[in-house]
Amino acid sequence: MSLFTTLILSQILVPIAQFIILLVMVKYVFKAEKASPWTLIGIVIVAGMIGGFFGSIGIPIYFVLFGVALYKKFGLRFSQIAITLVLILLTLLVPVLLLQLQVKSDKATQTASADTKTWIPFTSAKDQFSVVFPKKPNVSNYDEPLTDKAGRKRTAHFYTIPLAYTVGVYTYLDINFDQTNEVDQIKFIKGYRAELASELPNSPAPTSTVVSFNGRPALSYIDSFVFPLETQYLNSEKRTIIFLKGSRLYVLDATKNQRDNADNRDFFFNSFKLF
Repeated sequence: MSLFTTLILSQILVPIAQFIILLVMVKYVFKAEKASPWTLIGIVIVAGMIGGFFGSIGIPIYFVLFGVALYKKFGLRFSQIAITLVLILLTLLVPVLLLQLQVKSDKATQTASADTKTWIPFTSAKDQFSVVFPKKPNVSNYDEPLTDKAGRKRTAHFYTIPLAYTVGVYTYLDINFDQTNEVDQIKFIKGYRAELASELPNSPAPTSTVVSFNGRPALSYIDSFVFPLETQYLNSEKRTIIFLKGSRLYVLDATKNQRDNADNRDFFFNSFKLF
């Protein structure tokens, strides 16, 4: 919701809410005579216009006008006037809360934009992808083929920003995943994930979701964990996306730590492109 929309809604909804409160309280709860809807609408409009004219001191004037109108026009007792004014006060808090929520949202967006302005593009011709990182990643190449638990040989390359972002690429020497259907690809990915889970037997497996990523079937899931860092513990949430292309299995990890100013995981994932 934009700031303009928030202001418009507050200027429309607040007077309507105040009219409804007056109608219910004065006419039906306190059963005052001469409490016609037109009279109540007039009180709302006049009080709002005069209160708004006085700027920063308009709020107390606003409530004085309501109180005088309730006493002079309808003869309400002090306790009845107080109850009605408290309910009207609650309607004035609505735009304040909406504005606070909007400002908080805008600040988060501005922080995220500021954080990502200095990110740098990174391209791997070897593994045929491009992405942006907060800084130059650490690159680890394991070109000596290793054998997985199913007996398949693969090499591995990792592009890493520690505790934040990682692109892992496994290249299988005897498989072309493009020759398999989507069901078999997801089955293979789940097998890889089960292999990872077997290395961490005490960690509960998070629920995964089949998604489309770069136009390819992929598996997405989120891990929440606590990471020890020097003298403190860091609450973290890691989102992982795994997919296949050609002979490669791509594993993308993006972690949001409690000390981060903004959540830039979507920015990282959206920047990833295959070529």
